[in-house]
Amino acid sequence: MNELLGITQREQEQDLFTQKQTLLGIVAHPDHEILMFGGLLHRIKRSCPESRIYIVYMTVGDTSDLSINGFSSSSDRIQEIKQVSSLLKYDDWEIAFPGNEYHLLLDQVPPKKLICKIEGYIDKWRPTILITHQFPDYNQDHRAVALAAVTATRPAPSEHKPEIRFSWGGEFSGNVTYGITEPMVPNIFTEISVEDLA
Repeated sequence: MNELLGITQREQEQDLFTQKQTLLGIVAHPDHEILMFGGLLHRIKRSCPESRIYIVYMTVGDTSDLSINGFSSSSDRIQEIKQVSSLLKYDDWEIAFPGNEYHLLLDQVPPKKLICKIEGYIDKWRPTILITHQFPDYNQDHRAVALAAVTATRPAPSEHKPEIRFSWGGEFSGNVTYGITEPMVPNIFTEISVEDLA
């Protein structure tokens, strides 16, 4: 589509990394922004320090996991968020629906409630870039967030909604083998360096 408009991927990337951007990451749970697009977050800040990064964790709760203890409490996860946000220089972050009432249950939250919450963050931070989950995902929270984020970014007159120039679904590595539908075919690749992954 962009090639039809005379805009190449190289020109898009140059624009992405040389101009101030406001990136909004909408993720279901803590650490997903790192797993899906951590290198991109670092590159955007490294390339243009004036760029802003905001992350919304749709829910944080107690969870069984692969940590040494086999369990992480929501307070453990919030401490991890604080450490990562400081390291990667997030400008702000929020938890949309904290607590076990919502954790791993976002598919049971009315879609309009999720959409309105995301629209509130879009109005608040006015992103030029939005990154979230992809639709073909094995986790019900990820799918609910992806659908709500796409709906929240539907076209509207500029006086009602900021222009989001880039809207991406980040790849979650587990989906490569465990996706519940056909995997999405990547259509844009962004070069990141070893420094961006460190």
